[in-house]
Amino acid sequence: MFAIQKAYLNGSLSKDKWSNNIIAGLVVGVVALPLAMAFAIASGVTPQAGIYTAIIAGIFVWRLTSTNCGAYRSLYCLIEQYRC
Repeated sequence: MFAIQKAYLNGSLSKDKWSNNIIAGLVVGVVALPLAMAFAIASGVTPQAGIYTAIIAGIFVWRLTSTNCGAYRSLYCLIEQYRC
């Protein structure tokens, strides 16, 4: 919830930026879901398992992280946070 509050305070959730946020969400979905399917196939499970895992993992990361970097850049955010 902290990431949403931070984005609201920064003005990232204002109505004039909704189109940018929607486009960014669609781009992430277009990239992340086929990638999750590919990881599932490479792991020897069905592509549906990869989609379910990506959605559930995205929800968990979104709820547990307090950065505004988003679900699929959380590893990058952790690396940048502790970089000297």
